[in-house]
Amino acid sequence: MKSIRNSINILPGQFRLILAVAVVFFHTTRFVHIGHFAVYCFFMLSGYWVSSMYESKYQHLSRMPFTYYISRLWRLLPVYWIFALLIIIFKVFFAIGNPYYVDRTIPWVLAQIFIVGSNQLDTSTLLLTPAWSLDIEIQFYLIFPVFFVLLKKQAVFLATLLLSSVILVLLFFVPGSFAAKSVLFYLPFFLIGMYLYKYPIQFAPLLKMACMALFFAMLLLPYYEIILFGYGYTGKGMYYHELYNLILPVFLIPFIQDNVHKSSDARDRWMGNMSYVVYFSHWLWFFSYYQYSLNLPFSARIVPFLLYLTVTFLTAYLVNRFFDQPIDAKRRDWLRSFLPQ
Repeated sequence: MKSIRNSINILPGQFRLILAVAVVFFHTTRFVHIGHFAVYCFFMLSGYWVSSMYESKYQHLSRMPFTYYISRLWRLLPVYWIFALLIIIFKVFFAIGNPYYVDRTIPWVLAQIFIVGSNQLDTSTLLLTPAWSLDIEIQFYLIFPVFFVLLKKQAVFLATLLLSSVILVLLFFVPGSFAAKSVLFYLPFFLIGMYLYKYPIQFAPLLKMACMALFFAMLLLPYYEIILFGYGYTGKGMYYHELYNLILPVFLIPFIQDNVHKSSDARDRWMGNMSYVVYFSHWLWFFSYYQYSLNLPFSARIVPFLLYLTVTFLTAYLVNRFFDQPIDAKRRDWLRSFLPQ
């Protein structure tokens, strides 16, 4: 049993990179359906880590909450901006895009610059379609201090988590509404992460194993026709997939609880930082790959897909090494200037 646990020992940064790769496969293949699941896991991790940073670091800085808000935006926006700029260059000079769409309405322009409001638009018109999740992330950052106060009262916070889950269920049946495309719909995932931070749950080993078994059983659910009957995947529609992606992260809660408490080394932290850059880097090259491979049979797509992955990770490495790391170092220096003297 110990050898089995060691064989699946995944560190926090590795887990985040795996989730980012799941999003890449979701967008670029025709048989991976867990892209939203990966994003919802990111939301749970965000709830945990933002709570941790807020309590251990931000609360001790002067000029709160100014430093908290600026720091969070500083962490997210520069990488988004560099990839948005590259997308624009690709659209203008290489005629690559979806399909060369540029809206000139004020809400669209503001959403491209500040991300907030992106999910209320037709996401296919965004410069970076994956930015919809950052819209939700930033909305959560804005309201986070309120929920952090509630977190101090366990019963109150649990009631809030239950209420937010009820709201999610209700909004699930009105997917196009304003509220369903706001942080209200996704809030339970963030709150679960916050709760795991403040009130760590000691899951019984048997329950952990059961949840992991159910997770893998659910993971195979979309492919039951292939596994049982050898039929090609027929698809169930986005409504089915969204319900599937909403339920799947629940079975990973015990794993996430263990994962966030594992110690990271420098290499693992680098992998965690890379996950964010990969999340955008893959979209930069997505349309080139998609337009080329759209009508190719599976066997003919393998080499282009491997080339696409290579270029995606190389781009992510360069942006991380020469842009994101220096920018983030300046952010950290700026935060240190607000430490009490």
